[in-house]
Amino acid sequence: MAEVTISTGGEQTGSGSGSVTTAVAPLSITTDTISIQDAAADGSTKGAASFNPNDFNSSSGNISIDYTNGQAASGSNKGFLTSADWTAFNNKVSSQWTTSGSDIYYNTGNVSVGTSSPFTSPGFNSVTINGTSGGILATKVNGVDALRFRSISSESGFLEPRNVPMIFYTNAIDRLVIGNNGNIGIGDFYTTTINSKMSIKGNLSIGSSYSLTAAPTNGAIIEGLVGIGVSSPSVALHVLKTTEQLRLAYNSSNYFSTTVGSSGIVTLDAVGSSASFVFSDSVSTPNLIASNKGIDTTAGDSATINAMAGRFRKDATGETFTLTNSFITANSIILLTWATTGITGGTKTVVVADSGSATITFEDPTTGLAAAPSANTDINFIVIN
Repeated sequence: MAEVTISTGGEQTGSGSGSVTTAVAPLSITTDTISIQDAAADGSTKGAASFNPNDFNSSSGNISIDYTNGQAASGSNKGFLTSADWTAFNNKVSSQWTTSGSDIYYNTGNVSVGTSSPFTSPGFNSVTINGTSGGILATKVNGVDALRFRSISSESGFLEPRNVPMIFYTNAIDRLVIGNNGNIGIGDFYTTTINSKMSIKGNLSIGSSYSLTAAPTNGAIIEGLVGIGVSSPSVALHVLKTTEQLRLAYNSSNYFSTTVGSSGIVTLDAVGSSASFVFSDSVSTPNLIASNKGIDTTAGDSATINAMAGRFRKDATGETFTLTNSFITANSIILLTWATTGITGGTKTVVVADSGSATITFEDPTTGLAAAPSANTDINFIVIN
């Protein structure tokens, strides 16, 4: 420790004065100034300071050592800051950021990290993050990595490293939810597990003209074509499947089924405890039921009827009728019935020999008819498979 010897050439208390006569290194005395030549500023770096009676506060007993009597800081030396240094420091630290309690804020410009050129747009304030590989705006929850917005050279997006859903709100209501299972829900799914890749709580409008039209509650409206099992639908509803294609149901036990087979045969099936077909209006089936298919009265004429059931007229003897339909097979049975005024009605059963058609003749009385129909007789027929 430095030793200082002070003479008794005056009163040493109160406002009196004394003089320093000798000093031991590292102190030195020049007139009324004491200098510290090698004071340790931080334990390793040496500094220098000097003080005189003006630096002594007789009330507090403190000696002031600052940049005026000590070593001033510079680019190469540690030391005291001048008033100009403090002004520059304060301008760097506090001129843009304002402290409010434990908060700080800045509302007069843009902020950038990693670049001196933040994004600017008139009327907007921005935060710009720049990096050689990209920029990330990250959050943490109680020290755990949470949602981040990341932008790199090949992509931009949100990244949630935790196993939690991502929720988008408007008016404090969740509108879009990406579940932690990757499924997407539109609507209020905050407390609900989304079990499909896309779920919608509400209605749906599809199409440029329909997009602004409100669909029915929990329903959908579609402007264009819909394909089920087919990537290029050609009609409003195009269903492609090798088995049952359409089912209209009251419940799981009572329904109407439609199936198109590989050869084009259509099967209409009513399924239920009392299944049947009931038509509330008249039915026109030109290719299924033939009505009054007649031939002129010239003997020996023939006609082809493409139907499953109906009526045709026998106008003269020697006529031949051929029934053709894709439903007629080698095992089909055709039942014929007729009644003529004054003649006993008759029936005839024809077993089809060739699939696809059946030829019926009436010129031979030995064909098995109960009574051969005469000219101008209406004959009813039905094909039974």
